[in-house]
Amino acid sequence: MVKRAHWLLLRNPANLAEHEQVRLSEVLQANQSLMTVYVMKEQLKARWNAPTAWAWRRAWKQWLDHARESGIPALMHFAKCLRPYWRGILSRVRWPMHTGLLEGINNRLIAESCGWFGVQRVAKSLGIRPFCRVWQVVDSCPDLVNGSC
Repeated sequence: MVKRAHWLLLRNPANLAEHEQVRLSEVLQANQSLMTVYVMKEQLKARWNAPTAWAWRRAWKQWLDHARESGIPALMHFAKCLRPYWRGILSRVRWPMHTGLLEGINNRLIAESCGWFGVQRVAKSLGIRPFCRVWQVVDSCPDLVNGSC
């Protein structure tokens, strides 16, 4: 029953047709562990839109506690593996940027500091990496997005 509902579990519930929503609810009612994991997945997804960093941190700790208390080994393992990344996730909540904006910032930093990619070509030919990690620069200067840094 669950194998055939695999794509229903992965899709956004808002994009499901009415008959798919009925099928999804049947599958979730048939398996309590699956229902718990599905609800936890939706809760984790909702955490990305927290209004403040402190609200996110409180909700994050609550989500981790629920995952630990669930008793579902796979969910507990996932929470344990995700836990060390909370600082990076918090940075994303504080300064919501998509990868296109980060790529633009990265290219601008490289272009300005490396003389329009000249140093990058030389470093690549020598087998070294010439520039730092972008998220370290963004974390140290949140106004970089506005161009005031």
